[in-house]
Amino acid sequence: MTVQIHWVFEPRVSCFHVADAVRRKLPLIDSDIADILHDILHDLNETLTGLVPPARFWESLIPCSIGHNDLHVLVTTAIKAAGGADVVNPPRIHSIAMDLLALESAVLAYWPRLPQEVRLRERPIREQWESRGPGLLRQFAKLTNSTLASVDAIVVLVHPCLGGGGAVYPAYHVALFEAVLAHPYPAIPETVRLGWLLAQLGVSHEGLDSSTSPIRRNLVLSLASSYIVLEAAEYVEWAQCNSKTLLQMFSTWRLPQPETLDATQTVELLTAWRDDCRNRSLPWAEALAQLDQLLP
Repeated sequence: MTVQIHWVFEPRVSCFHVADAVRRKLPLIDSDIADILHDILHDLNETLTGLVPPARFWESLIPCSIGHNDLHVLVTTAIKAAGGADVVNPPRIHSIAMDLLALESAVLAYWPRLPQEVRLRERPIREQWESRGPGLLRQFAKLTNSTLASVDAIVVLVHPCLGGGGAVYPAYHVALFEAVLAHPYPAIPETVRLGWLLAQLGVSHEGLDSSTSPIRRNLVLSLASSYIVLEAAEYVEWAQCNSKTLLQMFSTWRLPQPETLDATQTVELLTAWRDDCRNRSLPWAEALAQLDQLLP
């Protein structure tokens, strides 16, 4: 297995990440930015009506914005990638582009040093990752029966508006990673979170029914990868794999989980699942299928 990471920082991606966090009503480190962006996001949502669901638009906009300078081209690309209308009249494209420009300008006006601060954090994050990150992914591949494909990913560093967060966009081979100044929880270094994101880009989806909804597939893959990444992190001496650490991961990484289970119940389910898979030497595909059946 080879690991090739392309480190990227573009202020525009950070701005859109912040705006999407506000749109999704996620808990922000600085809640004032939500008030600043509220009206612009409302106008943008109104303009998107009838073109594409807002959630799909943002899921396409953020990864598509890497390397795109022309907002009008970006908007058209994002709408098409999200499965929106094939033909959009130029005035609506222009209106959406102007709303995005307003969002970007508002974020940079509020955090004028955002580009410099995130850029300064790139080197220490890269150095920390390069020390043990490739080893973590190799161990992850071993624990999943070598099903982790070669990882060739774009890691986009963004402003840590959530205090440490991230997202993956498998179709684009992109991992969004909030560049925090220091590890907020030393027991779980931020580089382990990065490993979890990258593992989801390379791990096989085999074992999950193709008819399963994307939300369900993402839930199963996210939870399965989180536990095994923690095992791999213990192997490279980055963290301890136990229930206490898993519970901390749920609160700090905002891991998705079934609506009918709390974090403690989900950790207990994952632990029992992993023990059973290990005892029976289940292939990764069968392990994923089993977890899908166990989750409510």
